[in-house]
Amino acid sequence: MGTTLTDAILNSTRWGKSGFDSAVLGWLRYGLPLFIIYGILHGLTMGYLLGNEVKNKGQKMKITTRQQVL
Repeated sequence: MGTTLTDAILNSTRWGKSGFDSAVLGWLRYGLPLFIIYGILHGLTMGYLLGNEVKNKGQKMKITTRQQVL
C-alpha cells in the first residue's frame, strides 16, 4: 500500500491526476484481489493450526486434572 501511494505521487507529478488514478486503480485491480486471497488463506490456516493446538492442550489439561482428583 505504501509503494502504491509513493508511485501514485510520483506519477501525479508527471501525468497529473490521471497518473495518480492510474497507480491506485492498478493496485486495486491487480494487487488487492491477491492481497485478500492470501489474507484469507493465512487466516484460515493459522486459525486451524492454532485451534487444534489449543484443543489438544485443553484435552491434556483435562486428563491431568482428572488424574490429580482420582
